[in-house]
Amino acid sequence: MKFYLLILGLFISINLFAQTSETKLPQKFAVLKGKVKNNKEREWNICLTGFFDNIIQAISIDKKGNFETKIKLTDEYNDVYLYLNNEAYIQYLRPNDTLDINWDAKDFKNSFEIKSANSIRNREIQLLMGLHKEFRVDFFKLNRELYETKSSDSVKFSKINTFYNREINFLVKDGIIEATNKIACDIYFRYTTLLQRLRLLPRYCLKSTIQDNFGVMVFDKQQEPYKLFSSWYFKDSYEYREYLFNCIRFSNPFSNTTTGVDSQYAQKSVPFTPCWDDYYRGLANISLYEIRDWYLTKCIIFGFNHYAFDEAEAVYKDFLPRAQTKEYVDTLNAFYAKVSMLKPGSVAPNFTLRNDKGQMVSLSDFKGKAVYIDFWGVGCAPCVSDIKTHVPALHEKNKDKNIVFLNICIDADETTWKSNINKLNLHGVNLLAEGGENHPVSKTYGINAVPHYILVDKEGKIVNNNAPHPFEKIKLEKALDEILAN
Repeated sequence: MKFYLLILGLFISINLFAQTSETKLPQKFAVLKGKVKNNKEREWNICLTGFFDNIIQAISIDKKGNFETKIKLTDEYNDVYLYLNNEAYIQYLRPNDTLDINWDAKDFKNSFEIKSANSIRNREIQLLMGLHKEFRVDFFKLNRELYETKSSDSVKFSKINTFYNREINFLVKDGIIEATNKIACDIYFRYTTLLQRLRLLPRYCLKSTIQDNFGVMVFDKQQEPYKLFSSWYFKDSYEYREYLFNCIRFSNPFSNTTTGVDSQYAQKSVPFTPCWDDYYRGLANISLYEIRDWYLTKCIIFGFNHYAFDEAEAVYKDFLPRAQTKEYVDTLNAFYAKVSMLKPGSVAPNFTLRNDKGQMVSLSDFKGKAVYIDFWGVGCAPCVSDIKTHVPALHEKNKDKNIVFLNICIDADETTWKSNINKLNLHGVNLLAEGGENHPVSKTYGINAVPHYILVDKEGKIVNNNAPHPFEKIKLEKALDEILAN
């Protein structure tokens, strides 16, 4: 599970496109089946990407190494990550697909195969496998190099554009197929997102060396795809949706602020309201109702999971009368009904987990004390960084106060967990909720990514479901002192 937390970041357990009493769309499915030789595992995992969530699903393997599962789909193209052999193989599923997936656990590299009896789909599958083999590792190396090596913007762009052209030339070298538009779109926005993260866009944008556009939209030299609101891109490309979400949220022509006198900064500055900021950027910039309402819904969900509850709730209430897309309103209302249990002042949902000594421990055991809950993972680099760098000082400073530090690991088995808490010298109450975001405690507390911190007061009520991190020392100490004073 720890590998999966590194691959994808926000996981929110909500249902996309909830069925309504007025309209019941025909359900779409795909089948994954196959056999594992020399198998020693009980299951393997996939991750289905969606419009608001990425859902990890376990596929059981029987004693003979066989598996078969039916996957419910939401669209014509449903991107899926196959988590095997410490890698994430990207494919997509289409309605009525049957994919045969086979490998030998003793020789995965030379035996792994994915096939379809449908010749058109099989060609698409093998094309994606070829792209993975040729470019996946190099793409991650490029990312690390760009962030770790100092170089000019023009040099960075040249490297990105070169990699992009290598990949799209590989895509079309054997001709155009039905899925070329979708795959080319994914590749284009994967590299464009990299430009955006490095703040190179729009000064630099991808330039294709392909002379003929082959009817592929992102190859059209008369357009600049990164500027387009496209219903087609939106429906079929997860990479486009991720690009849109982050590009709009982080668009800000003014990166610095000065008041002339540093001591006046606090009183002259507008309060930090990130959820409202994201919301108004969407209202101001998106011209298609479907995309606008999706973006605003996603922003509000993100706000509840990362920002102040009261602010996210105010944005949610402002959005409802503006919304034009019913399925997004239904999705948001369903999410709000669940997350409202974590509103400040609400009784924190109780749970019981096993500690590192084998004892069962409940949250309710600590009534009368302030509780700082840290949901973390052994495979989560920011979690480990917090524990090594900031947590020891936090614990030392508050060791004689009426505060309990609950550390809940969600991504490891018992052996790995115990080994890591000893290696990290992690003090406090150590609990295990194996199963990641699928564990009942993770679901109850909306844990879709780690680290995640929650503050509970002495009466067992939630103070902040997105509490300050240990590195936010001043904020966190102030919050803890306020709890202890009441």
